[in-house]
Amino acid sequence: NIRKMRRTQKKVREYLENKGCLVHITHHSRFSKDLFGLFDGFYIKDGNITFFQVKTNQKPNLKPYQEFSEKHNVCTKVFVVKDRKGVMEYS
Repeated sequence: NIRKMRRTQKKVREYLENKGCLVHITHHSRFSKDLFGLFDGFYIKDGNITFFQVKTNQKPNLKPYQEFSEKHNVCTKVFVVKDRKGVMEYS
């Protein structure tokens, strides 16, 4: 559901901005999907770029994100927004 995805992404955007990050989230459409097929966006903090994926309620398999991070020497995070519990962060 697009509305739920946008609400979840908004929560993560606010969470990151409150930590002083500059955030870019891709907007999904029929023609544009995730960055590199894995990530919803990226943020910059203290000169470091981190790619991130946003999920709702359920933690995904982290292996593809960890493999991408190791292969390309970049930071990655997965944020899970749980109903009534807030944002959880996984590396």
